[in-house]
Amino acid sequence: MSNQKMGGVRSGGRLEWRGHGTVLLVDDEPSIRDIWKRMLERVGFSVLTGAGGAEGVQLFGRHSAEIVAVVVDSVMPDMSGAEVFAQIQLVRKDVPVIVVSGDDEAEVRRGFGDALPSAILQKPSPFVLLAATLRELIERSP
Repeated sequence: MSNQKMGGVRSGGRLEWRGHGTVLLVDDEPSIRDIWKRMLERVGFSVLTGAGGAEGVQLFGRHSAEIVAVVVDSVMPDMSGAEVFAQIQLVRKDVPVIVVSGDDEAEVRRGFGDALPSAILQKPSPFVLLAATLRELIERSP
């Protein structure tokens, strides 16, 4: 197994980078929320979780100043990821938003129109890809 570093992740899959701040994680699947919440906490983030789009938007409204990034599912029963993204943009345009979807990226992009999220990841994505994407987006945020 190689020890070569690749974007804060060793090629063997071990994460070296430590995050900071609060991430809002919005997904209607409890198992995904629980697993990604634990993993995000393990790399240094505080995590707020929303069980659906409406709850995620409410949490963002209450905690917008402390949130450094948002991870949102694209398809949920109450609100789509695109609708959540639009509501977040009304409050803060600078926060990175990662949309996670089981659909094709081109299909997801069509749901957003002109204003696109910071990144779109396919489900299932390995956590190291999510962490590397968060690192890149947070480090280049103002």
